Amino acid sequence: LKDLPDLAADYSGKTVTTLKDVPQSACLFYHPGLDFNHKNYMVLSLVTDILGVGVTSRLFQEVREKKGLAYTVSNFESLKKKVASLGGFVGTENVKVTESLDIIRQEYAKLASFGVTEQELKDAKQSAIGKFILRLSSTAAIAAELLTYQEINYPASFVNERSSKINAITLERVNAFVSSFFDPQKLTIFIVGNPQKGGEND
Repeated sequence: LKDLPDLAADYSGKTVTTLKDVPQSACLFYHPGLDFNHKNYMVLSLVTDILGVGVTSRLFQEVREKKGLAYTVSNFESLKKKVASLGGFVGTENVKVTESLDIIRQEYAKLASFGVTEQELKDAKQSAIGKFILRLSSTAAIAAELLTYQEINYPASFVNERSSKINAITLERVNAFVSSFFDPQKLTIFIVGNPQKGGEND
């Protein structure tokens, strides 16, 4: 098979809206991510959890719990062969789109400016290690994990090394990384719906 050409993903901070006559808008937002083999990939995975995975994450707390703007909001890692992104999703009423996205941008900016706390990092580590152990609950699951390692050029020994590598990540390393990596100006947003009251339109 021919190798795919390198892909220059667009993280210019633009917002693209596809108008649709529905009561709620679905919004996807993307920020540059990291490939599996990048030295800070595991750091980014932990920060992704802190920022937008689960009910204790910053995005969930700010957008849903404190403001009641959306039923769900989250981050996820989107890893393709030629491009790695940190993606996110929020679905909300059309009149709440602009405020929801403003808060998301603010949380990215806070992360870049102030980093994460020691407790947040401790909780993210425990979650990452716990979820990984649960993934290895059967022979088939272990085989699938090892197959993934082959695909991304990880050694088979990584299954035994992963937890110790996560625990070795320091708060200083995490905050040095986020201050240079995260940039809310790079958040590129795609909306399907009919955002109102100053909604995002391109």
